Amino acid sequence: MRLTEGMRSKIQKAFIDAIFNPKFEALTTEERQIGDDIFKTATAEKDRKRWDAAPQGDFPEITSCRAQFEHGHYSYIYFSRSVRVGHSFNNRSTILIEDQALKTRHQDWQLKKERCESEKKELSRKITSALNSVNTDKQLLDVWPECAPYIPASMVNLPAVVVTEIRNEINNAMLGGAEA
Repeated sequence: MRLTEGMRSKIQKAFIDAIFNPKFEALTTEERQIGDDIFKTATAEKDRKRWDAAPQGDFPEITSCRAQFEHGHYSYIYFSRSVRVGHSFNNRSTILIEDQALKTRHQDWQLKKERCESEKKELSRKITSALNSVNTDKQLLDVWPECAPYIPASMVNLPAVVVTEIRNEINNAMLGGAEA
């Protein structure tokens, strides 16, 4: 079957998702853990206990906040769950990060994320080139058999529709069953 742009896009998305979704999920988990650790470092344990022990609604809850690293470098950090905070603290508040280990972890995480995004773009470009080098699913499987699991089953080995059959069906429908 001839590969359309839509088919190429679906194959590419399936391939990229299969490879990169687990990587980005792991990065998100790591990001949330770093955020949790930053929050624990930046807030006093007695305050966290008081906020958590209070009835629902007594304190605001946030899922992220701004963190200031060194030299005015700001970044949003995200938590694995919503956390209660004091009334003076909200998601527009900024946490100053002084712990060097946390700074390093956050920088390492950012580098991993940037590397993963770069790898995704590069592989996406290569897949686009490979898909554009062929015209049919058979040609694609001949030159790149490893992509078979990423071709949706609905696209494989569909019979070619004969135009004359379509023309006859349209004529029959328009003329009330009479042949043209």
